Amino acid sequence: MMTDLVCAAAVPGFPPCPADVVAVRTTACVHEHFQDEPACAGHLVVLESGRMLCSACRNLGHICELRAVAEADPETGERHVLRR
Repeated sequence: MMTDLVCAAAVPGFPPCPADVVAVRTTACVHEHFQDEPACAGHLVVLESGRMLCSACRNLGHICELRAVAEADPETGERHVLRR
């Protein structure tokens, strides 16, 4: 559990997801936003499938789907893009 992070599964106009974050995945969108997106257990599948929206674009006021999601190898730190 990563208590200092908030799940990235936010919907504008609604409070953030209150569940505990269990993983972080690196994401990329067509606007070249690359960031680490935290997710709770319930939203991790949504994030890994690329069905979550880019949080950087959402904060800028537009909707943008993720183009790539990667996870880091805990031993090497290398990021591997997840297949959808």
